[in-house]
Amino acid sequence: MNQTVFWSFAILSLFIWLVFRPFATAPWKILGAIILLVAVQPLNVAALKASSRAYPLKYDYVLQSLDQALGVTAFQIARLFPAWERTGLLGIYDFLSDAMVVWYGIHVVLDCRTSRKLLYAYFILFIVGGCVYGIVPAMGPRYAFGASFPMGHPNVTPVPTPLEGYPNAMPSLHIATAFLLVLFTGRNRWLLSIGVLFLAGTVAATLAFEHYVVDLIVAVPFACFALELAYGRFVQAFKYLGVVFAWLGLIRFASLTLIQHPWGLRVAALFSIWLGIRAVAAQWKQRRSAESVLEPPLSDGECYQTYSHA
Repeated sequence: MNQTVFWSFAILSLFIWLVFRPFATAPWKILGAIILLVAVQPLNVAALKASSRAYPLKYDYVLQSLDQALGVTAFQIARLFPAWERTGLLGIYDFLSDAMVVWYGIHVVLDCRTSRKLLYAYFILFIVGGCVYGIVPAMGPRYAFGASFPMGHPNVTPVPTPLEGYPNAMPSLHIATAFLLVLFTGRNRWLLSIGVLFLAGTVAATLAFEHYVVDLIVAVPFACFALELAYGRFVQAFKYLGVVFAWLGLIRFASLTLIQHPWGLRVAALFSIWLGIRAVAAQWKQRRSAESVLEPPLSDGECYQTYSHA
C-alpha cells in the first residue's frame, strides 16, 4: 500500500473513532505516535548524512566475508526471489514504520502500560542503534556492490574500504524492530502469529535489499536489550548489550580470526539466535511482568475508563 494512502486512511480512521468515542484517549495517543514518527524523519536523515561524512571507511567487505564464512550470504538469498516477489518484499520492507504504529495502537487498546513499554523500546532501539552504527559502519550489499548485487559472486579482501553512503547496516534495526514486535505479543496467539509472519517477511526483505546475514544475527540480542531496558530490567538488558558489543568488537578488531574459524562464527551466530528464541519463550510463559505483579490489573482500570463515558 502507498505510504500516503496508508497514513491518510489511518488518520481518518482515528478521527472517525473520536466522533463515536469522543472521550477516548487511545486515538490521541496513536495520533501522537504518528506525528512523532513523521517529525523524527528529517532528524534521522540529517544524522545519517553526518554519519556518512564521519565514517568514510565502511566495513561492507568485512561483513560480506563473514557471511561467506557463515556459509550463507545475502547474494545467495536475494537471487532466490523473482522480480514479482521482490516487489512484494519491498512493500514489507517499507511497511516497518506503519507496523510500529499499528502494534503500538493495538497495545494502547489492550493494555496502556504495555504500550508505554513498547514506545520506550522503540526509542531505545533507534537512539542506541544510531550510536552503535558508528562502531562497524556499513551500507549494505546493494549500495556497496552496486550492479553486481544480487547476481554477482564477490570475493573481496575483508578490510575497511572507502565507500560513499549511509552507515546504517550493522546491526539491522529493521530486524531488531520486527523481532521486538514478536516480543511484545502479550501472550496473544494471534499477535504472535502475525508478528512471526511479519518478522519472516522482514528477514527476506532485508536480505533481498539492504543487509548482510550477520547484520540480522546481531539484531536479535539488540532487540532483547531494548525490551529488557524498557521494562527496567537493567542486569538482563546489559547482558544482551554485552553480546551485541562482543559481536561489534570482534567484527571490528578480530574479523580475520572469525573468518579463519568459521565453526566458531557459526556457533556464536546460533547462540545469538537461541537468545532470541529464549526471550520469546520467556515472554510467552510469564503470566505477568515484574511491573504488573506490583500493580493491579486493568480490567476495570485506567486504560478503559475513558471509554465507559463515551
